[in-house]
Amino acid sequence: MDTAFKISAEISAAADQEQAAVLQRFFKTGPGEYGEGDRFLGVKVPRVREIVKRFRKTGNLDDVDLLTKSTYHEERLAGFLLLVELYNESKKKKDEKQTAAIVDFYRSILDRGNNWDLVDLIAPKILGDRLSSGRDAEPILMQLAGSENLWKQRISIVATLPLIKKGIYDLTLDIAIYLIPHEHDLI
Repeated sequence: MDTAFKISAEISAAADQEQAAVLQRFFKTGPGEYGEGDRFLGVKVPRVREIVKRFRKTGNLDDVDLLTKSTYHEERLAGFLLLVELYNESKKKKDEKQTAAIVDFYRSILDRGNNWDLVDLIAPKILGDRLSSGRDAEPILMQLAGSENLWKQRISIVATLPLIKKGIYDLTLDIAIYLIPHEHDLI
């Protein structure tokens, strides 16, 4: 968990109060808005990515767990980006057991991805990538689509991006048709 503390410290050092105010408006964190109560330090995504990349070799699932529990959006983003790095590394090593464990871990923390960027930047790269190789995509994504949770519903459609890139559209269309009546503009 030492890596999580180092990442957190670097994100805190890069904090910008003016940018935090902008991000809180952009991500609609006011009362009744989809990101209600989310807190920002004012660190932009490219900077968070840069920090995470420097620590990707020392990070582990405990670090991801700690970061994604943060009250600060940028730290949760860092945790999810670190998880993508771990996933990619396990795939590169062809470590099937570790890759499956990372996907299962991601599925267990989906609720922590409570804004569109935490969904859009992560879901296609972990869950979408894994499911695009034919591993039970339909039941998993349809279960997410049927959830009452806005972010899980968004994950269900966004995670189909790797399938679309492979020219496979049926599941994406099924989920889109299912979600058409949804009233939220983020779906």
